[in-house]
Amino acid sequence: MSPIAVVRGALAAALVFLGASAVQSNDNLDAFEQFVAVANYADANFYLSNGFIAADDVDSSQLFKTVLVNAYGDNLSANARDIEQLYAYLSGLGPIDLNTPFSCGDGDCLLVDWLAHGYRTNEIAWFVSHGLDLNQRLPEFVPATLPMIIRLGGVYGMKELNWFVANGMVLGDETYSIEELLNYRDGNIDGYPYQSLIVPDNFLNLGEQNLLDVLVITLATDMRGNARDQARRRDVLCSFITYAAAAYTPSYDYLRHLLQSVDEFRGKMIGRQVRGDGGVYAPFPTSCVLLVKAMATSHTQLEQITSEFANQGDVPTASWLLSIQQSRN
Repeated sequence: MSPIAVVRGALAAALVFLGASAVQSNDNLDAFEQFVAVANYADANFYLSNGFIAADDVDSSQLFKTVLVNAYGDNLSANARDIEQLYAYLSGLGPIDLNTPFSCGDGDCLLVDWLAHGYRTNEIAWFVSHGLDLNQRLPEFVPATLPMIIRLGGVYGMKELNWFVANGMVLGDETYSIEELLNYRDGNIDGYPYQSLIVPDNFLNLGEQNLLDVLVITLATDMRGNARDQARRRDVLCSFITYAAAAYTPSYDYLRHLLQSVDEFRGKMIGRQVRGDGGVYAPFPTSCVLLVKAMATSHTQLEQITSEFANQGDVPTASWLLSIQQSRN
């Protein structure tokens, strides 16, 4: 056999050995991660202490977030001790960066965005204390402010909103592209199959949307829950929009968008109280009545909108808008 053939044979054998070693190493790492996922750190340590894997083989950031979401995501408060133990164990193997994207299901996620989908501020506080950036924004991800705003008036109230801002979330200076609003899907939004935000009809002509624009889009979009939940959510949003309105310039026709999108914002609903869904509520909350009235008072085409409702046979709404029109003359 020639020397070249001998070398080739040895090289082929080496490659086979290295390939088998890589497969074995991956199997060992998979086994290690499975033990970590069930908090069996004694058996996980077996792979480290006996050299089956090295600490450098472990992506502590990815593994922490994967186990967090899959094993403890259903109840962070109840699993707080387990999460602390998981963090302590994995951070001993390598640094954990809570702000890097991680694999989740069919794509990538950001931890701050995942948490803003309804987790309580006392739960999020632990992650902030361990370096989570509430103001993180990467081009391929919507900012965490969007899922938080969508839950404003439901999971989150003004107290929670103030907590987010006090802990680093910038709320007010940010803008949202109309593309990311159109493409955004959220399980909290009512509607099948898209679960998408209700954007203005002239969205093709819209550019960057400011905070007030997004708040009004959210107000016009139904969320999951009963009618009482919807009314309470709208009450909070209308109050906040009224408070924030002076600081922004609208990017589209708020009045027309709300009247087209929210069936409860009608003249016949003003002052009506309904009993149901565990309590008494106003389908058209007073804060929303005042907000729509303020929009109508300054609207340049109020006469046209009034005529549209009259043409539809909605006399109570047309009469209400007409009274607003007459009062400003």
